[in-house]
Amino acid sequence: MTKLILIAAATLSATAALAASKPSSRMPAADLKWEQPMGAGGPSVAFASGDGKSKGPAEFFLKFPAGFDSGWHTHDANYSAVVIKGTMTAQAQGDAEIQLPSGSYFGEPGKKNHRNSCTKDSDCVIFVHSEKGFTFHPMTAEGKPAPAPDKKAEGAATK
Repeated sequence: MTKLILIAAATLSATAALAASKPSSRMPAADLKWEQPMGAGGPSVAFASGDGKSKGPAEFFLKFPAGFDSGWHTHDANYSAVVIKGTMTAQAQGDAEIQLPSGSYFGEPGKKNHRNSCTKDSDCVIFVHSEKGFTFHPMTAEGKPAPAPDKKAEGAATK
């Protein structure tokens, strides 16, 4: 019994020391710095912690315009997300698409082919936690790497 009490006390002391060494995090919405890494018309991202370049944990907000579809893609690491505004959809390869209204939770394991969209009703905002940074790899519906866009065709289309 004495050993059990000592182990419990040591565990609580270690947990308290760890909690005391971790700073509190707070970020008012007005302080978020929004960027559009995929260009105009794509999603906007604002990092609350971490960034899109390192392999460490990252937490961030994503804004999707109404009607936006991510297309099939994978990420290198697991992620989890909560819908803050709007209605998102989620579909993993081989599964049916489901709707996720505000307040819903979803996530995907790393390397799993999936797609997400924001319904046409309104813009969407989600909050994401990714275990090891944030990556985005376009794929086909069959799970193969998507062909790179033809830069010549894109340039001709905009002239």
